Amino acid sequence: MSTAASSSSNSAAAAASSSSGDTTEGSVRLLTLQSEDGEVFEVKETIAMQSVTIKGMVDDDCVSSTIPVCNVTGQTLAMVIEWWNKHEIGAVSDDKELKEWECQFVTIDGKSSRDNVYDLLMAANYLNIPTLLDRCTSAVAEAIKGKSTEEIREFFDIKSDFEEKEEEDLRKENQWAFDK
Repeated sequence: MSTAASSSSNSAAAAASSSSGDTTEGSVRLLTLQSEDGEVFEVKETIAMQSVTIKGMVDDDCVSSTIPVCNVTGQTLAMVIEWWNKHEIGAVSDDKELKEWECQFVTIDGKSSRDNVYDLLMAANYLNIPTLLDRCTSAVAEAIKGKSTEEIREFFDIKSDFEEKEEEDLRKENQWAFDK
């Protein structure tokens, strides 16, 4: 996971003292983002515009010294920034290469990766990042494809609302729905 976007305390202080909520590095405008757990990241404004939420804040001139990214941890925000960097215009010239990278980046192959994808999905929804949201939902769909109701419940750690007897009766009544 890339933390190259994480800023040093000096650049964070410079960003915090900027009245418009940004700093410039050469001719590149930087935005300072702060995760819910206090991690601070500096990102190029051009890549942060992949978030409809942040774009709206910038366009409406609602950016203060630091943009708080509520409900998103530093670990997840670092992954979002890695996604943005990879999707920056001109970063990858080969669509096939980008598609392969996306599939590897958002893969569910165990509980920890499932939790990471869930966190990414929630961040993509909160920040309104359509490309990341689409990839996360596709990964979830791929992970549950062909699974039984019980397997899906286990996957999402969902407890049944029905008593065992009620569920058994419903299965008998609607047998056709459970035939494979």
